[in-house]
Amino acid sequence: MPRPAAQNRPYKELTLQQLRSFAETARLGSLAAAAKALRLTHPTIREQVLALEREFGLKLVTPHGRGCRLTAEGRLLAELVTPVTAAAASLKTRFDELRAQAKVRLVVAGPPRVIQEDLPDAVSTALRAEPRLSLEFLE
Repeated sequence: MPRPAAQNRPYKELTLQQLRSFAETARLGSLAAAAKALRLTHPTIREQVLALEREFGLKLVTPHGRGCRLTAEGRLLAELVTPVTAAAASLKTRFDELRAQAKVRLVVAGPPRVIQEDLPDAVSTALRAEPRLSLEFLE
């Protein structure tokens, strides 16, 4: 089923929260369990999954007992969505780790006498205090 033109769609574009809600529903087999895991309400999870179904024009989950089952299309989407939501969940931690490893570049410009005679002690102290520091000297 082809997607309607953007201006004709009465709902919003795909969001990370919709994908996260769907992934948790797929993983846990229940909208209520997904709501509890994500600390959202059951109606919120339901609306987000329904919005995904509208976006893709396909049924992704079907009711089953006290939970739900994924359709064939739902299983395929869950396969694609799970790594995306896991990567998004770890984004801040990974960013902080990379930022902590990043080098700090400092360029010092001055006459040769200052660089050779006045700076060595200060440079040694700075490098001990900040091991990520990368120094460059310009005359």
